[in-house]
Amino acid sequence: MLNQGAQSANLSTLAQMSLKDGEGRRYTIDLLAAMAVGGAAPQGELAPGETVRGPVGFQVLADASGLLFIFDGDIFGAGKVFVQLP
Repeated sequence: MLNQGAQSANLSTLAQMSLKDGEGRRYTIDLLAAMAVGGAAPQGELAPGETVRGPVGFQVLADASGLLFIFDGDIFGAGKVFVQLP
């Protein structure tokens, strides 16, 4: 994530990131999944121009399809971003 604004922005993986499948089921972050791949989920305050990367993990049903990653910036006054996953 890149903060392209002129002010600091807060990033809360648990509050702002989720996954939704084609059946409408919503999945929340699984912090243990991120730790299992050897990292920590991106969190905290981002200064203007600052970039942060890190793993996020979800536990989904084995037959889930039509997965959509959702980043909810509305919590802090920005919009939502939707990314269709293969």
